[in-house]
Amino acid sequence: MLMSSWEVAAFVSEDGPAAEDLRRAVVARALVTSATEKAKELGSVAGLDRVLPIARVEVSRLQERVEDAKQAKDTEAAVNLGISTKRLLSALDEAEKL
Repeated sequence: MLMSSWEVAAFVSEDGPAAEDLRRAVVARALVTSATEKAKELGSVAGLDRVLPIARVEVSRLQERVEDAKQAKDTEAAVNLGISTKRLLSALDEAEKL
């Protein structure tokens, strides 16, 4: 799974609320991507059934954090969280097609 530079930085060097949110977004995307690949290989969506509800909760949480960052005029955090959220949503869309 490819990660953006800001996502990598959230794991390697950054602290703070935005970094934690980015780490959560990446982990949720990794779970969905892994479960999607496994479902394609095995032809069973059992793993997806466990992962998708967790990812949906994270999307809602991340969307709130994007709005919080916008209100705080933290443009960098808002943009980075927004892009990471869209990537998670894209992974969810792909998984839900199975």
